[in-house]
Amino acid sequence: VAMSNDAVRINNLLLEAIQPLVSRLCALGVLQHRDLST
Repeated sequence: VAMSNDAVRINNLLLEAIQPLVSRLCALGVLQHRDLST
């Protein structure tokens, strides 16, 4: 199902917002490295 432009923008903003947290957790070994956009 295709997402609207607004949904795509919101998704991108959320991914941008959580990226630093995910990077820190990966560096600590809490999370395995994975692509969050999938």
